[in-house]
Amino acid sequence: PRLVNDRLLLGLKGTMSEYELNLLRQRGLAARDSKALRGELQFVLPPGYCWNEIGQIEMDPDERVSGVIRLLFDKFQELGSARQVLLWAQDAALQLPVARRNLSVCRIAWRPAAYHTVLQILRHPIYAGAYVFGRTTQRTRIVDGRARKSTGHSKPMAAWNVLLRDHHPGYISWEQYEANQKLISENAHMLPRTDRKSARGGRALLTGLVRCARCGRTMRVCYGTQSGHAHRYQCRGDDSHIGSGWLCTGIGGVRIDRAVTAQIVEAVSEHAIEAAIQAADQSVKADNEIRQALCRELEEARYEASLAARRYEVVDPTKRLVARELETRWNTALERVAHLEDRIARHDVAGALRPKVDRAALMALARDLPTTWNAPGTDARTKQR
Repeated sequence: PRLVNDRLLLGLKGTMSEYELNLLRQRGLAARDSKALRGELQFVLPPGYCWNEIGQIEMDPDERVSGVIRLLFDKFQELGSARQVLLWAQDAALQLPVARRNLSVCRIAWRPAAYHTVLQILRHPIYAGAYVFGRTTQRTRIVDGRARKSTGHSKPMAAWNVLLRDHHPGYISWEQYEANQKLISENAHMLPRTDRKSARGGRALLTGLVRCARCGRTMRVCYGTQSGHAHRYQCRGDDSHIGSGWLCTGIGGVRIDRAVTAQIVEAVSEHAIEAAIQAADQSVKADNEIRQALCRELEEARYEASLAARRYEVVDPTKRLVARELETRWNTALERVAHLEDRIARHDVAGALRPKVDRAALMALARDLPTTWNAPGTDARTKQR
């Protein structure tokens, strides 16, 4: 338009249209946040939970899913490290549930244990019975003169948009959830903090626990390259002197470990008998938990095999293009059933061949704790824990 009035009119219409779109977006976001504040906004739930008919969060009725979730939290309580839980799950060949979303359909898929899967389950507050929304945010930065947005950045708990405790039944309590988050944070070895660390093995007893008296940083463990050389605890300060041979402080580790061991044995000797009884019960419980998980997986595999058989039986046998595929699926399901039955049988045989826990001998060792501590079969990770 060449006329000034026409350009003014079109400019006003464009500005009003832009403002109207922005207003609609703001109203939509406000309605979403208001619904989330009431705990009614529905979104994809992690494995172990589902929405019921009236829009409430409830535990997944699938016993296999809920059983594996409970087992992970129990193992983390026992082992004290997400990595140790992962190694245990991989050693037991335990599959974990993963939520897979395809458009509007969300289903549970079973995958081999992965570190991020274990960590997501342990870190999600929904398992503590809390309804949460807005745990992540987006950030904008300027790259080559243009704005670049990135999403998925975690926010601290105080900055979450919505946090409603005791909103639905939880697998753990909120106090246990907070204790788990603190333990996971302390176990981060690569972060420059002075928190205590989880047991990582090695000859040194106080790995990740010794602090420098000068700067307060975590002292590192240096092992001798030749046989018979003892380990040392060393502090390098802020690492600005690496390569120059400068050390903040260093000390031999054998005398420190012996002194700490004497104090630990003296402190826990009164509860050694109770710990021995608990260890005997825990050994039996661990085998039973793995067997229960395998039995649930076998039950699901048998259902899938029967479903594949029913599908094959109702197909027209003359339509071989479909019948061949359904027959292949049926055979695959039967092979999975046979594989799981073989795993359970091997697990039972291994449990029968494993030496039984002698409670009398265990109680005798509990009364003589120094002998148990220095026994060749007591590994370093157990002592560190």
